[in-house]
Amino acid sequence: MKRYKRTSISQYVFVGLILLGIVALCFINAAIMRRISFKDKFVTPWAATRLWLLEGASPYDGSINAYAEDILSESTYLASLESETLIEPAVNLIFYLPFSLIPYEVSRAIWMTILMIASGAIGYFGLLLSGWKISGVEKIGVIILSAVWLPGASSVLTGQLTPIIIFLILASIYLILREKDTQAGFLLALTFGSFLLSTLVSLILLIWCISRRRWSVIFAYLSGVVFLFILTLLIIPSWPLDWLRVILNHYSDWSWINTPLMELANILPGIANYLSIFFHVLFAIYFLYLGITMLRKSGREFTWKVLSLLVLSYLFHFQASINEVFLVLPAAFLMFRFWSERWRLVGRMLTWGLIALISVGPWLTVEINTSFIEEITLPVLVAGFPILVIAGMVWIRWWAFNIPKLPFEEK
Repeated sequence: MKRYKRTSISQYVFVGLILLGIVALCFINAAIMRRISFKDKFVTPWAATRLWLLEGASPYDGSINAYAEDILSESTYLASLESETLIEPAVNLIFYLPFSLIPYEVSRAIWMTILMIASGAIGYFGLLLSGWKISGVEKIGVIILSAVWLPGASSVLTGQLTPIIIFLILASIYLILREKDTQAGFLLALTFGSFLLSTLVSLILLIWCISRRRWSVIFAYLSGVVFLFILTLLIIPSWPLDWLRVILNHYSDWSWINTPLMELANILPGIANYLSIFFHVLFAIYFLYLGITMLRKSGREFTWKVLSLLVLSYLFHFQASINEVFLVLPAAFLMFRFWSERWRLVGRMLTWGLIALISVGPWLTVEINTSFIEEITLPVLVAGFPILVIAGMVWIRWWAFNIPKLPFEEK
């Protein structure tokens, strides 16, 4: 009984310290937003959800924009409006529901903190999926860097939903590997509204589950998607048509398409169009090859292929920016793992040198007074880093298929 009491008290202290740390982080984030100018991608869905709940207004109504502008004008944050209308499907508003009844400044600070935690969780699940065994200090360093490198800082400060969606995708893959199919299916269903980011990955995972007769994943995924649709349709019956109208007005031509492979093709402007077509065809064939050969695979081969497919899905992202580079991290960690294991000291030096380069290097390329109002474009990070990682994955393929068992395979 005495030992139980000591354990219980220590657990309360630990949880209390975590909560205090989260509260302190909220205050720090609020102070940051009062010092740095940024485009706010949170205020429009927050305002849409708030007016939806309080006044029954459609999330795609013109009054949303005016309300969001009024909120920002009264705020002490140096935020400006990102878009005039909501372009996300109403099913994504479920992420903003807990914040819609909280005042903007408080909810924005909490949202920023959650995004930081999600960014660190991406690094954590990337380490789990790769099986990269490093010391506790190194692991903490990788998790922190996942939150504070330029893609993480940009996503967190501007209020992107991206870190949460990528975290859910990685958590779903991890749960599938652990054979927790129902939980994996429900988490994957939450990513349905982020079509551009999750469609390719979700499709290939669902096809793999069908080939493996993992029907629980399929049932949970479809149940989750149907539940979200029915719930939003019962509350806002007109939202699909309203959303479709906004989408057609917003994407009236093809200028919005800009994949990382198009950025890569721009290295030779004279033949950029032909080079872009060549790259897309080449990587599409490789994507199909990996997807087809992944069927009925499990364990090491499945892990290597699904992490490679994450990188390829990023290369095909129609509106990719530095905010989606998180998709590349799990494959990069797997590549770093084998560099370290095969080449020992030289591999570790090369690994941490590259980690420092992608973590610190991008910050050196932007001005010190960067305001995060303008979109940050770094072709080396957007296109160069994923190409390096996919090349590294091909390089380590033999070792990845002949390594000892991964953590998910251990019974």
